[in-house]
Amino acid sequence: MNESTISVHDLIAHFDSVSVESPTAQDGASVNIAQQQDPNDVQLPSFWSLYGLRVRWTNPLFRKMLWNIFLLACSWSLGQAVFFIQISTTTLAATSFANRHLATIPIGFMLLIGTVLSVFLPRAVARFGYRPPFYLGALMGMIGAGCCMAAAWHKFYWLLIVGTGFLGGQVPCTLYYRLAALQFSTQEFSSKAIAIVIAGGCLSALLGPEIAKHTVNALSKPYSGAYLTTLCECAMLMFILTIIQFPSPRKTHNTHITSSLSTITGDNISINGRSIFVIAGQRTFLIAALGGFVSWSAMAIQMAAAPLAMTGSGYNFVQVTTAVECHLLGMYAPSFFTGSLFEKDYWYEIGKFRKFLQRIDNNRLIFLDEIAIYSTMPPHRTLVAPGHQPLIIVDKPTAYAERYDFIGAINGSQAIVCMTLTPADRRNKDIKGVRKEVLNEWIIKSLAPAINRLHIDGMHLICDRSRTHNKANMMKALRNGKCKSVIDIHYMPTASAKYISPLDNPLWHSFREVIRKQHPLTTSSLPSILSQTFYSLSRKEISGAYRKYAITYGAGVYYDKKST
Repeated sequence: MNESTISVHDLIAHFDSVSVESPTAQDGASVNIAQQQDPNDVQLPSFWSLYGLRVRWTNPLFRKMLWNIFLLACSWSLGQAVFFIQISTTTLAATSFANRHLATIPIGFMLLIGTVLSVFLPRAVARFGYRPPFYLGALMGMIGAGCCMAAAWHKFYWLLIVGTGFLGGQVPCTLYYRLAALQFSTQEFSSKAIAIVIAGGCLSALLGPEIAKHTVNALSKPYSGAYLTTLCECAMLMFILTIIQFPSPRKTHNTHITSSLSTITGDNISINGRSIFVIAGQRTFLIAALGGFVSWSAMAIQMAAAPLAMTGSGYNFVQVTTAVECHLLGMYAPSFFTGSLFEKDYWYEIGKFRKFLQRIDNNRLIFLDEIAIYSTMPPHRTLVAPGHQPLIIVDKPTAYAERYDFIGAINGSQAIVCMTLTPADRRNKDIKGVRKEVLNEWIIKSLAPAINRLHIDGMHLICDRSRTHNKANMMKALRNGKCKSVIDIHYMPTASAKYISPLDNPLWHSFREVIRKQHPLTTSSLPSILSQTFYSLSRKEISGAYRKYAITYGAGVYYDKKST
C-alpha cells in the first residue's frame, strides 16, 4: 500500500491555521491542534507593501511557493526565448536555403506540431505528473535545435523542417508553465502567480532576438550560431526543471488515508474528468478557442511575414530582429498589471450582485447548488492524540469511491428541499451526473411544492451559470409544478459562488464535516444521512452564512476583498 501525498498548493491552504490547546482524555496533557479557518475570514496586509511581504515571508511555505514560481518564470523565459529565436531566424534561414515561397513552412510546421501535442499534454500531466512531459518537451527542443544547426551548416531545407517540428514539441510545454504555477499558489496569489510567470516573457522578448542578433554569424556558417544557442537554452531549461519541486502525481492504488495534515487529500477530485468532446461542445470553450485562434493567427502571420517584408525592403538582420523585439515586448509588458485589472473587474461584478441581493429580503432569496459526496470520507485530524489510530485504512482512494450527487435549496431561514442522486440512479438513467432533465424533474416534483408550502411571494432563485441551470427550462419547470412564487432566476457572476452563495463554502463545508464524523459510511445509509444532515441545518447557521457573504442589507459588499 502507498501513502498518498499532498502538493504544496494543498499545504498552503492551511497558511492561516490557528493553534489551540486541547487536553487528551487520558492524562490531561495538551496537544496542539490546528484549527482550520475559512480562508475568506483571514485578512492579510497588502501583498505589495513591505509589511505584507514581511508577514508572508515568515511562512516557509510562502517562500517555497515564490521560489518555485520564480523558477517557472525562468523556464517560461527560456522556453519563449527559444521560440522567439525561431521567429527571428528560421524564416530568413529558410529563404536562403530554398526560396521566399517556402520560407514560412518551417515555422508553420512548428506551430502545427505544438498545436497537436497541446491536446495530449494535459492527459500526460494527469497521468505522469508535470516533470516527465516537461522533460520530454525540453529534450525535443534540444533534438530540434541540433537538427536545425545541422541544416544551417549543410543548407538542408528538409532537415530544417524536421528540426522545427521537434522544436514544436517544446511550445505547448512552455505555454503550460503558467498553469503549473497554480499548483504552488494560494487562492489569493493565483492571478499574481500567472502574471509573474508570463512576465518572464518580457525577459525572453529581449533575450531571444538579442541572442539571434549576436550569434547569427558566431560560427562559420550563417544562422548555425543561433541554433547552437537554442540548444544550450533547452539544456538550461531541463536543468531548471530538475530543481522545481513539482507535486507528485496522485497514487492510483489502495491508500492509507492519514490523520496527519501533510497527507490530506481532496474530497471532490475525480480522475474521471469530462471528455474532450464534451468540453469542446461548450459555448464558453468555443468562444475562447475562437479568440485564441484569431489572436495567435494574427501574431503568427505578422511574425512570419514581417522578417521577409523587411528584408525585401532593404533592412538588415539586426533591424529585423529589433522590430520583432518591440513586438514581443508589447505582448508581454501588460502582464505586470493585467492580473490586477482582472481582479478589479471580478470584484466589481461581485459587489454589484451583492448590492442587488441586499435589496431583497433574505427569506425571498432561494440559493440552489449541487455537491459531490463520496462514500470514502474519513474524518480529518491535524495531529493525533495518544491512543488514537494515526492511519485510517480504506479499500480505495476518494477518486475511485462511489459518488453521490446531492442537490439542496435554502432560503434565509431554513433548508427547503434536497435530493440525492445515487450511483444506481445514474446507471438507471444512463447519465454521468446531474443533468438539466434530472434537475427540472426534481424542480417539478419537489422544489416547486416545497416553495409553495413556504407561502412567500416574490421569491428569487439564485444559482451558478451552467448547462444544467437553463433559466427558461427551470422557470418552465416551476410553472409546471404550479409554483408562481418565484418571479425570476438569477445567475451569479462567473466563478463567484465562493463569495456569494451561502451553500458553496460555509454550509457545504460544515455539511461535509458532519458526514465525516459518521465514518465509516455505508452505501445503504448514506442517502438518508445526507438528507437528515441537510434538514438539520439550523436557522442560526443559515442566517449566519447569509451575513457572512454580505447579502444582508447594509453589509459592506467588499469587506472580504483581499488587499493587493
